[in-house]
Amino acid sequence: MTGAVRPLGAIEPLIGELSPGKSFVDVGAIWNVHGANAFRAEDAGATQVTAMAISAATPEYEAEHARRGSKVRFVQGDLHDAAAREQVGKHGVVWCAGVLYH
Repeated sequence: MTGAVRPLGAIEPLIGELSPGKSFVDVGAIWNVHGANAFRAEDAGATQVTAMAISAATPEYEAEHARRGSKVRFVQGDLHDAAAREQVGKHGVVWCAGVLYH
């Protein structure tokens, strides 16, 4: 997803601006991006990063997580499920790009 452009501009700089010193959750972190935005937030200095998806972590996510020695926490669950939301917890930044229209 590198270089993706949205109406407000490129995604990467926005994650870098929002993440430092804050906790960050990427809702829908797996579908076609394999945790890339969660890893960007971690690189940008987020204090805690959670990647949430309804599907299981992909082999690509797992490999990148291991390669980085990442502390990103993965939660598999449905955003509509109260138990899953409780497991994710509160975060300072909620990234949910490209999820709601699916």
